[in-house]
Order: sequence, then C-alpha cells, then structure tokens
Amino acid sequence: MFDPIRKIWVVFTPEELVRQNVLHFFLQELKYPITSIAVEKSINLLGQLKRFDVVIYNNNFEPAILIECKAPQISINQLVLSQASLYNYEKGAKYIMLVNGPDVFLLHVNNESQQFESLASYPAYEDL
Repeated sequence: MFDPIRKIWVVFTPEELVRQNVLHFFLQELKYPITSIAVEKSINLLGQLKRFDVVIYNNNFEPAILIECKAPQISINQLVLSQASLYNYEKGAKYIMLVNGPDVFLLHVNNESQQFESLASYPAYEDL
C-alpha cells in the first residue's frame, strides 16, 4: 500500500492498514495539511532509539497529537497507553490517540501532571 506521507510503498500488515486508515482520516475527513504529519520517525528515549507511529504538528511545528497504532487483534490497554506516554515524554504533544481499528481513544494530556482526559471529538487543525 502507498503511504502518502512518506511517499513510499509499504508492506501491507494489519498495523499498517490501521496507520494508513488513520492518515487518510486526518487528511481527507479532518482536512489536516499533509505537511503537518510525520510517520515512523526515530526518537531518542533515555539512550534508546524508538520509533513513533504518527505525530501531527500544529502551525508552529510543535507536536500536537501523538498517535499509537496497533493491529486490530491487539487490545488498547494500559500497556499501550504507557508506550504512547513514554514516546510523548520526548515529544510533549497535548493529545494522544490510541487506535487499533475498531477502538479509538483520544486523550487530552496534561503534560505537567500526566493526567488524561478523554475527548469525544477531534480538534480542528486550527485549534491545535
């Protein structure tokens, strides 16, 4: 399948299908600019190289939404939230999205207290 952000063909896996559906949703439905989205970039976490799934940046090129994608058979649980929170420790986005296809959780993050608030709708790009 073709990744419109990385502009490459990627191997079709269940997780990749979820990631591509998320990308298309943000691009086509929510009209986020393609230039605001980064996919599978490396970050240094406590001396270890890790790779986030998706980060969406605001108009000031600050991380706004960190998205952790899982295959549909992987449950969205505390372990997945912990993984995304660890990545977000480096990125500092104000929203975290956890998605496995059927399940989607969008959370507002208080980066000082590490408290999460569940959101019912997606923020408009202008509000990031």
